[in-house]
This record gives sequence, structure tokens and C-alpha cells, in this order.
Amino acid sequence: MNKKILQLLPAALALSATTAFAGTASETYLEFGTGYTQFRQNGESVADLDVLRGVFNYTISGDAPVLIADVRTTWEYAGKISGDHQGYLIGNVEAVLGVSALSLLKVYGFAGPEIHNFHNFDYLPEKYTDSNWNLGVTYGAAVEVEAIPGLLHVTPYVRVSHADEMDRVRYGIDTSVWLTWFGVGADLSYQDYRGDADAEAWQACVYVGLRF
Repeated sequence: MNKKILQLLPAALALSATTAFAGTASETYLEFGTGYTQFRQNGESVADLDVLRGVFNYTISGDAPVLIADVRTTWEYAGKISGDHQGYLIGNVEAVLGVSALSLLKVYGFAGPEIHNFHNFDYLPEKYTDSNWNLGVTYGAAVEVEAIPGLLHVTPYVRVSHADEMDRVRYGIDTSVWLTWFGVGADLSYQDYRGDADAEAWQACVYVGLRF
């Protein structure tokens, strides 16, 4: 992890929040994190990007612990570590629905509107970068396992996004440790930009979280 990202970590910790695109479900929490993305085209690295990501998850399942019913909003910003290249911003709001078993296993899907801004991002074709904000949809699924009950959560997930003819698929795994109201974790993912975008991105983030 480079020096600039390390300098961002104290600020992230001070905000007591995280970065998971599909982390813990059936909980109310605020998360914020920072990390690194390597953007690639034709098998070659073309950009190293700083990343800031966050999520707010609100559970509405009430007194039915088997049912998972949440509303989640997430965002991600990535910008060039050095130089004047424009970064990108992605945000969404989604419904999260699923079931849990014995509080150790949660299976759920999520879907909702997504908005992104790749304006002047140098590493994609102009058809994707000549406008500012574009509205689309995102959906996916996750399986959350409490590897250590009440403490360690491991969540593999897949997320599909489509906006302004850009199709992206993210495959990831989120791992978090929660101590009552406070949590820390890491999110690792691979993102495939399909069609004319013909690019990919590897991303690693660390985060902190506050559970209510």
C-alpha cells in the first residue's frame, strides 16, 4: 500500500465508518474505507488509483430475524494517484432481501438504481466519458458466513451494473471483524468492464465501521 493511502487511514479511522459493496446484512451500520485500484486494458496496467468507498445499511426487518430486509446506499470514488487525470464516481441505492439461518449464514440479493460519472476518465472510450452523470441499474447476490460466530464475517459476492451502455461485473470477497458496535475489515474485488469498454480493475480496500 503506497504512502498516500497510508496517510488517509487516520482520517478514515476518525470517521468510524467502511467500504463494503456487499458486507454484513440485517444490521444498521455506517462504514467508510480507503484503498487502491489498478485499472488495466489489454492485459496491461494503465492507472493506479486511490479509492474512497462508503456504505450506509439500514435494516427494516424488525422482529423477524429469519428475514433480511434492508435499504443500502453505497458510493465509490477513484482518482489518479499522480497527474491530472480525472477519476470516476459511482453511487447507488438498493433494496436488500434474503434469509438467514441460525444467525451463521445469510443469503441475500440486492437491486436498485445506480448513477456514475466517468467524465474525462482517460482510460475508457469517449462514448463512456463524454457526458457527466448517467443513470442505470445495479443488482447482485451475496452469501455471508459467520466463520467465528458473533465476530468474523466472510462474504463472497457478485455485483452487475449497467448504465449508459456500460456493463460492469464485480466479483469480490468482504471480510470483517465486529466487536459489539465497532468493526474493521477488508474488501478485495475484481471488476470486469465489458463491451467496448474492454477493461478490468483489481481493487483492495480496508475499512472501519460503526454499528447501531
